[in-house]
Amino acid sequence: MERPTVAFFQFLIIHLTVTGAATGQSLEKMVGTLGDSVSLPCHSIAGNGTLSVAWLKDGRITASRNLSGLLSPSENSHFSISDQGSLNINGLLLMDKGIYLCNDLSPNRDTEKQTGIQLLIVSGPTNVRTDIKPATALPNGTFFVRKGSSVSFNCSSESYPSQDLSLVFQGFASNSSVLASRNRSPLEFRIPSIQPTNQGTYSCIAQNALSNQTANQSTPLLVYYAPDRHPECYWKTGNDSSQLLLHCSWNGSYPLPMLHWGKSWVSTSPNSLYSMSP
Repeated sequence: MERPTVAFFQFLIIHLTVTGAATGQSLEKMVGTLGDSVSLPCHSIAGNGTLSVAWLKDGRITASRNLSGLLSPSENSHFSISDQGSLNINGLLLMDKGIYLCNDLSPNRDTEKQTGIQLLIVSGPTNVRTDIKPATALPNGTFFVRKGSSVSFNCSSESYPSQDLSLVFQGFASNSSVLASRNRSPLEFRIPSIQPTNQGTYSCIAQNALSNQTANQSTPLLVYYAPDRHPECYWKTGNDSSQLLLHCSWNGSYPLPMLHWGKSWVSTSPNSLYSMSP
């Protein structure tokens, strides 16, 4: 294309940008995910088989095409214009957000059909975490804490441009309930004296406020406790007088204790009996 033609082509772009803004073109919104691809439709194409179109972002030329292909800016490889006039953006960046305007530069153009598109970029939620301190991890991924201890919960996530966080508790024998929520990370919650009724699953739920995309991470938590009293142990003889039965129990604990019997022989004096203690 000769230089005068290019200059005239650019004049049309500038002229239509001004007139399009003056006529108050409609504005639609589209949401794209960071790193993905998106295609912005050009609703103002005349449809006569001759493609002559320019895309502008925030009032500046992003890409333009006249019959043979892409004209400007050729150095920005992640922009391209399809045969139908759509603007394709590959590998979305945060800087790609903005208001895009498609201008039909064909002779029988209709500026009243110009449509502005506001492109919004979202990312996440990712790296959703539920941190419980102090807590001890078991081999199966469950955590436990001791009854009466002060336990802190930290719910966090990464999301753009904003997110809503919720900490949800699901008891083993109760319905789920929201313990806390906020619109930024991290979300913190504390139980000053944890009890067996607080035993269950704690979930950090993150929702992107723009895309409504949701992610969560759940952590089962057990509450360990021992009885206030000592183990109850006693002995008795069996049916055979030479048989000694030993019994020991320790009720009111969680989890159930593992009791072990041991023996030790103690001699106090020549005329005393030997005693066996557990």
